[in-house]
Amino acid sequence: MKEIFRENKRVKISILVSFLILAVVLIFWILYPSVAHRVSSTNIPTLPDFTGQPNVVVEYLQRMNEEALGSPSSDRVVGNLAMAYQSNFF
Repeated sequence: MKEIFRENKRVKISILVSFLILAVVLIFWILYPSVAHRVSSTNIPTLPDFTGQPNVVVEYLQRMNEEALGSPSSDRVVGNLAMAYQSNFF
């Protein structure tokens, strides 16, 4: 068996390539979930113009916006902001 490894470069190269592919697949499999769901706060829209809006609506939307900026990867919090915009016609 040792003779095969010494004399045959093709076997050595194929084993090396196999291990490299396996290492890349494992690294991708481990790191992909953490990178794929990364959301930055720049995806949260800026507050619209509140001219003529009641103070209650303005305060509510500002609070929802602050919460969304605080945890932009939370589906619940960003969804609450979206519903606040929708329910107040923004």
